[in-house]
Amino acid sequence: MTDPSPWSRRERGQKEPAWDDSDAAPPPPEDPARDAGGDLAASLADAQSKRAEVTPLLTQAAPDEPHHPAVATGSSNAFLIPLIGGMLLIIGAVVVGLLAYLDNDGGDSYPSNRGDDEYDLASMALRTIDVPAGLTLATTLTFDNAEWSEIVGADDPELKKTQLDSQKRIRNQLAFFTWPDNTTTEHLGRTLSVTSQSTLFETDDSAAAETNRLCGLLINEADPLVEFEVPKLADQSVGFTVTSNQQGIGKSYEVAVCFRTGRIVHGVVQSGLDGTADIALVVRMARRMLAHVDETFAGKPVPLDPAPEDAG
Repeated sequence: MTDPSPWSRRERGQKEPAWDDSDAAPPPPEDPARDAGGDLAASLADAQSKRAEVTPLLTQAAPDEPHHPAVATGSSNAFLIPLIGGMLLIIGAVVVGLLAYLDNDGGDSYPSNRGDDEYDLASMALRTIDVPAGLTLATTLTFDNAEWSEIVGADDPELKKTQLDSQKRIRNQLAFFTWPDNTTTEHLGRTLSVTSQSTLFETDDSAAAETNRLCGLLINEADPLVEFEVPKLADQSVGFTVTSNQQGIGKSYEVAVCFRTGRIVHGVVQSGLDGTADIALVVRMARRMLAHVDETFAGKPVPLDPAPEDAG
């Protein structure tokens, strides 16, 4: 294959041309691309030379720019930084408040220094509008320790009263809702009754201790009990189901959700036969009861249901 480059035409024995050390550059090979690059370099050098000649003229001819006060960039940043910081603090406070509200239904502080007679337990009870349709208020009663021991400790009321006194229990208020005219047998596949109860204790600690037991509710401690998780309501909340056997009927279930506001323990109980237990329903009713508790603490309770004897 024939080499077309200029070097291929050098005669045998011909020496490389001797280059002196002068400033003259050696002649480039006859490469069209290299020649084009040399022309481009020359053009750029020429343009650079002309620019150097014109630049002083342009500088002298340019009119003086109007004087503007320098923008105080540092001052602007110094102003924006605290502004942005303040906005972030506000946003953070809103987020924290929202999380606290979502995590803690109801007020986060309930007074415990009121006199025992200043707690309106009756106004904290559920209303008929809060329970499943068809149930009506059958009775509402207040019990001190002696009276309550007659119900929950019928075998030995005195011993039970001593136990209640030692638990620093003061009194409780109970509201009982059921089907009117003793028609429960017609609704065996539905909720048979709902009970709401508020029990006042001497201290927050004694109320918290009872919340960790059976919330002071009318429940047989010997029956099987299963706890379940519930949303955090007020200062403390728990949930559990209790199963018992009803002779001739079968299993009955009681679903309870309790919450504490200071030194008061509240409970909502749904009672029914097998297949009627509804935890979501009881949680909703507990939220409704907590709303009544908050209204009562604020001094603005909604009207109570008419007493059964008043309603005929």
